[in-house]
Amino acid sequence: MESNKIRQAFLDFFAGKDHVIVPSAPMVVKNDPTLMFTNAGMNQFKDIFLGNIPRPYPRAADTQKCLRVSGKHNDLEEVGHDTYHHTMFEMLGNWSFGDYFKKEAIAWSWELLTKVWGLAPERLLVTVYHTDDEAYDLWHDMIGLPPERIEALLAEHEQRSAESREAQARQAEGRFLATEKSRYGVRELAGGVLVRELRAGSGAKPRSNGRVRVSYRGELADGSLFDQSEGPQWFRLGALIPGWQTALREMPAGARWRVVIPAEQAYGAEGAGDLIPPNAPLVFEVELLEVAD
Repeated sequence: MESNKIRQAFLDFFAGKDHVIVPSAPMVVKNDPTLMFTNAGMNQFKDIFLGNIPRPYPRAADTQKCLRVSGKHNDLEEVGHDTYHHTMFEMLGNWSFGDYFKKEAIAWSWELLTKVWGLAPERLLVTVYHTDDEAYDLWHDMIGLPPERIEALLAEHEQRSAESREAQARQAEGRFLATEKSRYGVRELAGGVLVRELRAGSGAKPRSNGRVRVSYRGELADGSLFDQSEGPQWFRLGALIPGWQTALREMPAGARWRVVIPAEQAYGAEGAGDLIPPNAPLVFEVELLEVAD
């Protein structure tokens, strides 16, 4: 079916369900400092949902031109890796302002998909939020979908998305480490840890599980700061991430080094909270001030 026919069939269907057909809003948003571009069909109805303006109608339908290139809804990194992430697209939407809810929305969506657009019911799968028992029961009891066709696709999609993000992160890490390795004065230590001397030191090197007194600054590959010592700090060498241990064992007291640590020698696929994403190489500027047993 051609896109024009899909769009018109959608609007005609919901007009027949007493929805007011609303034109697409401009993609460049005005009078909303939280958005640069329209990135979802609900943007033009935001003030209605927030109660800032009275609702002019209880039901609406539209086909909204959207642009997603930054912020929370940034699809740029996903474009080209699958068939459903785009930067510019149209979003078909039907909206209820205090009128109908899940029962009608689910029944009408099934009717539109199978009766109007003619999609084969046996080929359709749906997803629900994992705590939304009401929606699950409606799809199962009212529509008649078996359990394996309500949730299976969600798990599969999440797995594919996670695998895609991990592959992209590893590729980006490989490019970053290759660039760092090619820089003048860089040495590679065990585990792929890269070090460059910024200032020579003449003191003793730390013992295998000795203590170290250091000042440091930690950045991600893009240069954003995630950690910085407020002053010299003591650490037990064995309590530090592997990349730090590798570098400090080779570092004499008094030295200052730039240390680039591969993700596997840092926080790996888990990352560290909100500060360090999964599979992230880390860059430190470390000054070893003193060593002790």
